[in-house]
Amino acid sequence: MQEAYHSPILDYADRTFSAAELGIALATTLVIGGQPRAIDDLPPGCAIYADAGIVAPAGVDLRRLHGWPRPFDFSEAPRACFTPNGDLLMMCVTGRGHQWGRTQKFNEIVAYRSSDNGATWSGPTAPWVADYCEHAFNPLIPRGGKRIVAFMTDFHPDFIRLPHTGMLGIRTSEDDGLSWSDVRRVSPANDPDMRGVYHMQGCETDSGAWLLGTYTIATPRTGGPMERIDHQYVLRSEDRGESWQLLPGPRPSGWRLEPWQRMLEGRILNAGGGEYLMLTRTPEGHLWQLRSSDDGRSWSDPAPTPLVHPDSPPMVWLLSDGETLLTLIHNKPGGNLQSRDELWSSLSRDRGRTWSEPRFLLANAARPCAPESMPFLATQPPEVCYADVVVRDGLLHIFYNHAKRHVHYLRLPESRLPALPTRAELT
Repeated sequence: MQEAYHSPILDYADRTFSAAELGIALATTLVIGGQPRAIDDLPPGCAIYADAGIVAPAGVDLRRLHGWPRPFDFSEAPRACFTPNGDLLMMCVTGRGHQWGRTQKFNEIVAYRSSDNGATWSGPTAPWVADYCEHAFNPLIPRGGKRIVAFMTDFHPDFIRLPHTGMLGIRTSEDDGLSWSDVRRVSPANDPDMRGVYHMQGCETDSGAWLLGTYTIATPRTGGPMERIDHQYVLRSEDRGESWQLLPGPRPSGWRLEPWQRMLEGRILNAGGGEYLMLTRTPEGHLWQLRSSDDGRSWSDPAPTPLVHPDSPPMVWLLSDGETLLTLIHNKPGGNLQSRDELWSSLSRDRGRTWSEPRFLLANAARPCAPESMPFLATQPPEVCYADVVVRDGLLHIFYNHAKRHVHYLRLPESRLPALPTRAELT
C-alpha cells in the first residue's frame, strides 16, 4: 500500500538548504551556444552562480528560491504575480514526484511571498490543502477589483483521467492570496465532460472576456510519456468564469500538428491593438502561433514562428511599455528534455510577427541531478525551463525550474536585455 504523503512544509518553512544538501555539483565543462567550454573559461560578462548551478550575466541577483532534499526533491512550473496590494507571490508544485500516471498523493502546491520587490522572501506556506496530486498555480487578476483567480488542473480521483488530465479547477482569493476558496470545478458548455491540462497562463481581453489555453492527452501510442497525441484548445468565458466555451469546438476538433499529431501548452497573451496571440509547443523544432482579432472567438490556422525551440513550453510576456513582447526560448534544435539546458531572450515590437536575434540569458552549469522520482533524467543535462516572468517598473522578476528539482529567482533590469550576448558574440 502506498505510504501516506507527509508534507514537509512545516519542517522546511523558512529553511534554506545548501547546494551539498541538495546534491548540486558543478560540471567541469558545459556547452553554451553550441560551443563546449571549461567551467573556468566563461564568455565575457558571464559568471557562475555555484549555489544554483547556473551560468548567467555577472552582477545580477540570482538565487535558488525553492529546493527540498530527497525524497521531496521534485518541483516544476513556478507561476508568479504581483498581488493587488503589491506583494510578489510565487507558487510551484513540489513533493515526491510528478502526477503523471498516479492517483495517490505525491505532491502539493507551495507559496513564497516577498513584500520588498523580491529582495527577501518568506515561505514556503500551504495556500490550500488538497488530498490528491496537483500541478500548477495559474493566476489571473481581473481588471477593476482585488480578487486573484487561480486556474489549475484538478486531479480529484473522481475526475482524473490517467495519465495526466482532469477538470478545470478554479480557486479565488479576496485577501491578497493569503487564503483561498475551495476549488470549483467547471466544464465548457459545449463539451461538459471535457478533461484537459490547465497550467499555461491565459489573459483577459479588452472586453473583459477570459481566455485560457488547455490541451488533451490521448493514450500514449507506444507507452512512453513523449509518444502522445495532444490537441490544443482555447477556453473562453464572457462571465468571469461562470460558464465557458471550448474552441475551436468540442473534442476532437482541437488543433494539432502533423505528422506528430501534437500541439499543446498554448500560452495566450493580449498583444495589444485588439490582437490576441497564442504560442504553442510542438515537436517540429519551433514555436507555432495562432492569432485572434475578434476577442478570442475565432483563431487563425497554426503557423510556425522563427523561434527555435524544442518540444518545450512557450514562455512569453509583455514588457513595461505594454507593447514589446519578450520570449524565452531554448534556442537549440533537437529532442525534448535534452535541449532544455539554456535560456535565450528574443524581443518583438510588432505583436510577435518578427523577433530579434536571440541573446543568451542563462544556462545550466550543474552535473545531472535528477529527482529521485525521475531516474530517467539522470544522464541528461539539467533543464532550465517552465519559466515565468513578472514585470514591474522596468525590472524583470524571472522564475524557472532547474533540473525539475529547484525553483530559481533572477532579477534583471529590462535595460540589460539588448546588451546580452548573441551567439556570435559568445563564440
